[in-house]
Amino acid sequence: MASPTSPCLSVTLILAFFLVLVCSNQDELVDDKLESASPTKSSEERDDSLLSIKDPFPYFIQEPKNAYVFKNKPAHLYCKAANSLEIYFKCNGDRSIETHQESIVEPQSGMRVTEAEINVTRDKVEEYFGKDKFKCECYARNGARGTSKSQPATIEVACK
Repeated sequence: MASPTSPCLSVTLILAFFLVLVCSNQDELVDDKLESASPTKSSEERDDSLLSIKDPFPYFIQEPKNAYVFKNKPAHLYCKAANSLEIYFKCNGDRSIETHQESIVEPQSGMRVTEAEINVTRDKVEEYFGKDKFKCECYARNGARGTSKSQPATIEVACK
């Protein structure tokens, strides 16, 4: 005589079936978003649909480092963040220095990586009359989900 299946086993099988069904639908949604994403969109045409609701807060892969400006050579600052739609620099709380930004979606992980760089000239550093040193921070924005701020990088004049 065959033994009846336990109720726990039946519930477990039903839950496993629904889990597989839900997960396969989620994968299709992510694939659709990645296929419809255009890697050449300008910063004015950013698309929040590239990030799903489950995307984590943006984080820095590389933060800007302290630098020196020379007479004819600006300081070059660079930062790189994951899970961000926009990345930019603010120097002493001001976003007046133009930031060059590029984004890619890594094919293996599907993670969006954005990098930014700026050149800070000697004139810009010498114009600053604050009580602290001239500092720049990188900001990574992930739509309405939040913004991360890097550690500050100090820029000093090498030879006065």
